[in-house]
Amino acid sequence: DWSSDVCSSDLMVPPPPAPKAAARSLTPPTPLPALDELKSIHDARPGDEETALALSSALAKRGNIEGALSVLQRAIDAGADTARLRSARATILGGRLRYDDAERELKRALKVKPDDLEVLLQQGILACRRAKWREAVEPLSRVVRLDPHAGHAYFYLGEALSKLDRLGEALEAYHRSAELEPDNWRAFKGVGIVLDRMGRPAEAAEYYRAHPDEFTVGGQLQPYEDVAHADKNIKAGV
Repeated sequence: DWSSDVCSSDLMVPPPPAPKAAARSLTPPTPLPALDELKSIHDARPGDEETALALSSALAKRGNIEGALSVLQRAIDAGADTARLRSARATILGGRLRYDDAERELKRALKVKPDDLEVLLQQGILACRRAKWREAVEPLSRVVRLDPHAGHAYFYLGEALSKLDRLGEALEAYHRSAELEPDNWRAFKGVGIVLDRMGRPAEAAEYYRAHPDEFTVGGQLQPYEDVAHADKNIKAGV
């Protein structure tokens, strides 16, 4: 177990940190690479990883999904069978809802580099997207063991553990995510919902209030059931 020594009834949760104002980014968008130049380099050196990744990204941004996948596969066939190339293919395939194909690519990537944090994170998130909660716990637990500052991994680990009713462990994971990523309102929501499920509504309310715009209607805090329902709609794209 990721945190088998946690006692859900006794775990003390400190109050949430004050929300930070979102900083405005003044960095201009990065222009798309020159496609013809990338194609020329890729044709000359199909096994060059960086060129294949850049060309694939440029094609994907232009909506040429099959072309992007083909470039990555060509690089792999040319001998550059790296975790990054497999991960990039998995990202594209997952975005097209080709989850089985994405899973296969991630498994191949882990054979090349077993402890690649990005690949493990992708594997855990993909399992969450497919509601394979038990399968999500192992790769996400490995990520947070290897990188204790991986706030995103803690959040998805909290999601999986909560769905498995491992509430004490879920609470700890959500809380760590909220600490590491104070702008991630869903991590605060996760803490609140788990606390509500544990019969601790007063503590839960403090976490909902940390991001009031997400959990209030007309200035009134929504009850747990409404917060949970609203989050389901968000994840479903409603």
